[in-house]
Amino acid sequence: MLGNLVEHNLLIEHAPGRFRLHDLLRSYAGALASGAPGPEQQHASAEPTPKADQAAVERLLDYYLHTTQTANRHLTRRADSGTTPAVGCPPRWAPALSTGDQATAWMRAELANLTACATLATRLGESSRTLALTTAMCDYLSMHGPWDLACDLHAMAVAAARLAEDRHSEAQALSNLGNAQRMTADYEAATESLTTARDVFRSLGDRHGEAQALNTLGNAQRMTGDFESAAQRATTARDIFRGLGDRHGEAEALNTLGNVQRMTGDYGPATENLTTAQDLFRGLGDRHGEAEALSNLGLVQRYAIQYDPAGQSLEAALVIFRELGNRQGEATTLGRLGDIRRMTGDYETAIREQQVALVFYRELGDRQGEASALTTLGMVRRIIGDVPAAVRDLEAALAIFRAIGFQHGEANVLGTMAEIRRTTGDFDGAAQNLDAALAIFRSLKNQNSEGVALISLGAVRQATCDFKGAAEALEAALAIFRGLNDGNGEADVLNGIATLHLATEEPRQALEHFHLALDIAREHHVLSEQARALEGLGQCHVLTADTEKAGNYFRQALEMYQRHGTPRDTERVNAALGAVLPQTPPDTATLP
Repeated sequence: MLGNLVEHNLLIEHAPGRFRLHDLLRSYAGALASGAPGPEQQHASAEPTPKADQAAVERLLDYYLHTTQTANRHLTRRADSGTTPAVGCPPRWAPALSTGDQATAWMRAELANLTACATLATRLGESSRTLALTTAMCDYLSMHGPWDLACDLHAMAVAAARLAEDRHSEAQALSNLGNAQRMTADYEAATESLTTARDVFRSLGDRHGEAQALNTLGNAQRMTGDFESAAQRATTARDIFRGLGDRHGEAEALNTLGNVQRMTGDYGPATENLTTAQDLFRGLGDRHGEAEALSNLGLVQRYAIQYDPAGQSLEAALVIFRELGNRQGEATTLGRLGDIRRMTGDYETAIREQQVALVFYRELGDRQGEASALTTLGMVRRIIGDVPAAVRDLEAALAIFRAIGFQHGEANVLGTMAEIRRTTGDFDGAAQNLDAALAIFRSLKNQNSEGVALISLGAVRQATCDFKGAAEALEAALAIFRGLNDGNGEADVLNGIATLHLATEEPRQALEHFHLALDIAREHHVLSEQARALEGLGQCHVLTADTEKAGNYFRQALEMYQRHGTPRDTERVNAALGAVLPQTPPDTATLP
């Protein structure tokens, strides 16, 4: 039958096994359904009755509702996911969805129809169907997006719950809405929705719902830099979940708390909480949660300069996310892996992974993820010398971060743009960027990022011959990194101090600091700082006219740059090595 309809242009097969009405036929059917008189209506031998129309609509809505709830059972991460009991009658036939892959494929293929059904149910005043359908769609939309659609549907559910005077469903819909708003980086709206959800759950005595809203609220506050409030919300949620014996909720709260601690530089507690969360998720069989905790742990390890463990954690998370078909988790983890490639000098892979992540973020509607990917792309392109492309990416990232109010991201971009301005001679612009970044990092109490910005400020001041100001900025950064026990940061500062001594023609002090930097960089396996220190030691011995030692250090630096650096690094050290190598005089015997 379908083949005949397609052959006569009454149906269109727009994808294999997927059909839709021809535009003209759809418009005509819509006119008939709405009661508008059609040209052939008077010739119909039997018109559907309003009761028959209503029954047909209810069968359609029930088919999609029951099938979506069946699909959601394969996608939801916990038994108490808030799925509203089915309403209406089960359909006579529904597709057999027995795996997560089948459920995901069906939801993706039917998303437009599901949205239309939710809209129709709302228009007809079918609040129970609206609530049941949007709740059943929640897990799929969280993982696969688009998140702006999730916001629209959950807002529809909030209105339906209020119309039905169903306070508990209202709180659940507000909680879902707040999470979707958080993912679209509308943090102000997310905070309002989640605070209201928490209050309603609390008034109803629903401690579990209250804890879920609190944990999501903590995640939203984390992204606005309100780390103290975020930690309090996550800790309270953790304690409630523990009191209820809810190990899954406890794992989610520990995951949030670990993310807050990572952003404040508390890497030890963050590692402990995320490792515990990972173990809990694994014990519960929640592979999505396990992958999420692994990805977050990899990010902590990256900032703690543990690149090998970070790469292992992120690769393991990526495998799970891909097996689950979770595009949001895959995009986030790819972005983080791309940053690891940048830090270890694999720039080609870094660009490729960030570009893949960028496509996923844009499809999901994840603006913060999009801006983060653009930031890393800008950083990599700056390193490899593609300044115009770097500036383009960074300006786009800055605009997004400012639009969504994510100050931490804004400050990171300002710091990177300052580096570009410094290397192109715009020292006033670089200083202005760094002053703005420092103000943000200090307001957020982010010492690690403050230290990085101070290193850059020291380099700008040195370039303008403000050697005293440069020394003050670098000493302040050194105190921060030593207080944080951050070996990478300490090696970076020591190299900066040594370079300052070279600029002021103090080779002995420069030698001392380059050796300290080299020792710490080797201890913490920071290849970029090892190469910098070796190159600096070569420069010191050039000043003391010890060309043999200078050549040895330049050779070591060149070897590291060839494996892990950029072409510019390699060319610069090659030139320095050529300048200290003994020149072979021409063989005069062979001259005419």
